[in-house]
Amino acid sequence: TFSAMYAPLAISATWLFSSQGRGREALFAQTILSALTVVSFCAGLPFGPVGVALAFSLSGLCIRLPILYARVGKEGPVRTADLWSVFFRHLPVWAFSFGTAYLMLRLLGGFGPFSQVAICSVVVFAALAVFVFVSPLQKRVTSNIVDLARERLSQMRTRKERISQRQ
Repeated sequence: TFSAMYAPLAISATWLFSSQGRGREALFAQTILSALTVVSFCAGLPFGPVGVALAFSLSGLCIRLPILYARVGKEGPVRTADLWSVFFRHLPVWAFSFGTAYLMLRLLGGFGPFSQVAICSVVVFAALAVFVFVSPLQKRVTSNIVDLARERLSQMRTRKERISQRQ
């Protein structure tokens, strides 16, 4: 969904406020974004639960995220252009996973909701693994994540060993 794309980007962007000691600006931005969230819910209410979900998701991606990126990128080492660069770099991954999930949902129309989610999850995960394998950019990002995870595990083991040696 659009919300699946918006949420991680917005959350990570808000961390920049905290890491740069910009609490007052974070409060201001979150107040604006919260008000816009309420407006999006109200706009979707006449169309039922699907309308609320769609209004929330689209407003997050098309209205709230640009406002947040503009506020966050106004000061500090991470500029608004840097934030949008990351957004557009990962857009093909989202489009591929969304398209795969949508296609699977259409193919599994006769199945129950639990079966649809279970089967779609497995198929999308497998398709994304192939996509990451053939995409040089995504392969590099995945490699960096794996390297960071290994480094963190090594640090945790070292710390655990030091603690056990003290005892």
